[in-house]
Amino acid sequence: MQFGDRQEFIVQVLKNGITLRCHPMEVPFVNVRVLIPVGNVHSHTGNEAGALGIAHFLEHMCFERSKLYPEKHAFERLLSSRGSDWNACTGPFATEFYMRTPAEDLIELLPGFLSHVFDPLLLEEDIDLQRGIVRNERQQRKYFPGDNELGEYQFTKWMQGRYFSKEQLFGDDAALAAFSHEQLSAFQQHYLSDQIEVLVGGTFDETAVRAALETIPTKPMHQLKEVRDEIGWANRSYHEATFKDIDIPEYFWGGNTAQPNLDTWLFISFITDYLTDANTGILTNWLRKEKGWSYGVSHAAWFAQDRIGWMVNMPVNDTDAVAAIRAELHERVRTALADADSVRTARIRVQKESRFLFETLASRLDTAGDFLVEFGEIMTETYAKDWFEAHVNPTDLTAAYERLFSPKVTGEFLALPTTQHS
Repeated sequence: MQFGDRQEFIVQVLKNGITLRCHPMEVPFVNVRVLIPVGNVHSHTGNEAGALGIAHFLEHMCFERSKLYPEKHAFERLLSSRGSDWNACTGPFATEFYMRTPAEDLIELLPGFLSHVFDPLLLEEDIDLQRGIVRNERQQRKYFPGDNELGEYQFTKWMQGRYFSKEQLFGDDAALAAFSHEQLSAFQQHYLSDQIEVLVGGTFDETAVRAALETIPTKPMHQLKEVRDEIGWANRSYHEATFKDIDIPEYFWGGNTAQPNLDTWLFISFITDYLTDANTGILTNWLRKEKGWSYGVSHAAWFAQDRIGWMVNMPVNDTDAVAAIRAELHERVRTALADADSVRTARIRVQKESRFLFETLASRLDTAGDFLVEFGEIMTETYAKDWFEAHVNPTDLTAAYERLFSPKVTGEFLALPTTQHS
């Protein structure tokens, strides 16, 4: 039985330069993603009208009023009355606005959505209100870029995984106080880029969507200057640190690389899955099923335009296990990657599991948008299938281990609870 590639989009470049990517799907709703190449790395005084925190602050302001809906929150109330919703996120390199709506309401709601994004009304009274909201948001991120003490340590004191400072994202008090209609209006002109990408999925009239998008007055934009933290290591060698927000020892092994491409991402994704799968992972079998040292291991991986990172978390009952893990870890990984039968079994498992990746329209558009922003292309299922067939073998995986997972490029540390619990 043959199925279509769920990451294939119908692509067309509109007369104003916007790239429209359509993904028709027989569902009674529509999802829209607008990807604007303005992000937090552009929030600094080196760009025209730039300042700390301005990209994120402008995103907030776009939800207040627009030329088409000048009454405060009028469009938001209309969306709610139609069972629809919207939101946005300012990332390192792009700002994404998204809306979902019942299919029959798209033609009514799409112009208002686009008006808020590309023609917002930036009134001083709303700016003053948002100062307090963003200041509170900044205060809540005490452990930026992590969510707790351990997360902050991982990305600042262990690996250098932070993209930018908290002030570059949220602004400092001086920057927030200085924001004005004039500055925000000038910075908002960067939104009108002919490099905008729009993803639309579901049931919709493509001609009507195209007509609405072609009203956006884009222009060729020069490359915005970026200020960002470089990746690296703050303390790559083995060490120990204590944290009040964990209860048992947790051994971390991880890496980061300035090789952001699809092949590197797929090698990292497969190898970390191969090692930590809850049922058959090499490290899972060793630490849980053979030794009883751990309830289970887990991994995380992430990518951006300038980096790919990963870490494996191995919680253990006590510190006695850590020395044994460190002594055997890399030999066990190398042996597992050289085992042709185990590798083949894992490849088949991962490929079959991938059938569950894109069950929803939102998952298809979210994944496509992430790859577009960070890699400049969408990784199709066909690409992934061909890659797995070509590269998931002991020879290529061993070479990837040396480049991405060996002791010469990875880091490790042991997180200890401040107070031991019985």
